[in-house]
Amino acid sequence: MQSLLFLLTWCELAVVLYLVLMWVRGEVEGDRSLTVISLGVQALLNLCFMGVHCKLMVRNGSAEYKQVFKEYPGSSWFISAISYLLDFKLSVFLVSSFAARPRWSGTLSQDGWQKFNIFALLYIGLVYLPFTADFYLYFTTYGLRKLTSFVAAEACVIRTIICLILMLEILSQCACAGINESDLGRRAGLSKDKKGKGGKGKKRRALRSGMGNEESDYGDEYDSEEYDDLPIAEEEGDEYYEEEEEAELEEEEGEEEYEEEEDEEVKELVTKGRRSVKEAATPGETPGNQEQLDMLEKLAQQMKDEKEALKAE
Repeated sequence: MQSLLFLLTWCELAVVLYLVLMWVRGEVEGDRSLTVISLGVQALLNLCFMGVHCKLMVRNGSAEYKQVFKEYPGSSWFISAISYLLDFKLSVFLVSSFAARPRWSGTLSQDGWQKFNIFALLYIGLVYLPFTADFYLYFTTYGLRKLTSFVAAEACVIRTIICLILMLEILSQCACAGINESDLGRRAGLSKDKKGKGGKGKKRRALRSGMGNEESDYGDEYDSEEYDDLPIAEEEGDEYYEEEEEAELEEEEGEEEYEEEEDEEVKELVTKGRRSVKEAATPGETPGNQEQLDMLEKLAQQMKDEKEALKAE
């Protein structure tokens, strides 16, 4: 598609140059201010692209893009020079992989494509639309009775195709950049962990088995692609994990019941202690009974704190 864009850009330049020549000869009638504005904006875009391409897209580009300029400096800088002078869209030929030649097989980084897409949007909004509006005004006034109308119509058709290609490039780059790393597993058919009571059990199992670590923790020695082609018994694995999850759920439910029983026993012990202290209370024994009641309350509070600490862990 980049090769087609390169060819259509040359056709666009030829047709626009012929229109300018006809305008200089006085063959174009009426006020063509919109066309002049579109040509001026295009020249300004080329000048801005010169600085952005040299300082940002080449210097901070990908390794493949830099390698093209390093190994084939003549052809690379020639394409860059004509894109600075004539049209910035010609620079995509360096990433077109035309005829599978390595000199045209560079790769722009994501940041480089973003900058190019900004220029493409400016071209569509500030160059293509004013020129198309001016052609519509010229066509409604003079129709297709003159050669200039046919040439302008041809320029409009070529620029429309170019804008469609640019929009496809922008949409494709946006689609590729919008894939988050967290969504790659879902796109590959992997299901996310279910939220619920079994979440803690899965986490503990992953920590025990070492499967909870990220690939980046292993450095360059770990390569998941080496294990992509290994056969996996999916059904047996699913059944095994389902049984293990059920066992862990039952274990957690048992722990919760045991904790509830402990709470009830503590409450019952404190209640009995208070009742016995009140029944045995006499005016002479009040301090000792009060000390016994305080000791029971401290014991209950200590057991409660230990339980909360275990939950936090």
